This record gives sequence, C-alpha cells and structure tokens, in this order.
Amino acid sequence: MEDSLVSLVDEIRGRLELVESSLPRRVDGWALSQLSKLPCKVSVCRAALSWRMAELGRAAFEEFGKDRLAAAIVLTRAAVETSAALWYLCVKVAHAVESDEVGVIDDYLMKMSMGIATDPPTDASTGEPITPRPIKIGKFLDRVEKDINGFNLQYGYMSEYVHPN
Repeated sequence: MEDSLVSLVDEIRGRLELVESSLPRRVDGWALSQLSKLPCKVSVCRAALSWRMAELGRAAFEEFGKDRLAAAIVLTRAAVETSAALWYLCVKVAHAVESDEVGVIDDYLMKMSMGIATDPPTDASTGEPITPRPIKIGKFLDRVEKDINGFNLQYGYMSEYVHPN
C-alpha cells in the first residue's frame, strides 16, 4: 500500500510538472489568424483555463502534502471544475470546426471569458446587462458526464466535503 501511494504521488508530481512546463506564455492573435478573432479567443480562453488548472492543481497537491485536507479538497474541486470547463471548450470548438458553424462558438467564448453572474454591469439607458451571463458549472459537468460516466457523482462526493454542512 505504501509503495502504491508513493508511486501515485510521484505520478501526480510528474503530471503537474508536465502541465506547468507546457503552459502558454503568450498568445499572438495576429499570428493565429488575420481574418478572424475566434482562434485568438479560443487560445486565450484555453490559456487562462490551463494556467488556472496548473495553479489549482499545484496548490491542492501541496495542501494534501501538508495534511490540510479542507483546503486541499476545496482546491481539488476547483481544479475539477476547471478541467470540466476545458473539456467543454474542447467539445464546443470541435463541434464548431466539424459542423462549419463558427458563429455560435463566439457566444460560448464570450460567456466563458467575460460572463458575470453576480451584479453584472448594465447599460444606463436600457438597464440591460452589458456583459454576457456565464455558462454555469453544471453545463460543464454535464458535458464531461456524457463522455465519462460517474464524473458528476464523484464531483458530488467532493462537494459534500467542500460545503460546511
């Protein structure tokens, strides 16, 4: 048992190092496309989520190592949510490319990168929000569940530890 735990910890450490070493340092929209902003928007969203995933994953790993379980589980849950958002992004981009319906993907990208759920800024003359509403985490989780049976259940178990009830 001890050997398998050590090898699992080593594997996690190695995967974190791999993710951290491949993080994008810069997104050059002009080099991606001079015809459309969509490739840049996808790359920026992917980069932001990748950095978030790396930071949350590293922090969770370190907290587990210090036996700070509450913080570790909260951080792990945030990392799982981020991985679900990356999964969702990947599926949406693949669908847009396969279907040749690129117009819809821009709405998703704007919601993922600019969406505000709490007290969004509004237009003074109309009172309408000027930023899109975000995509809720449940949509991300449900998208992953379509490909990985039991994902939502495991997320739910983690949530039981995260919520202070």
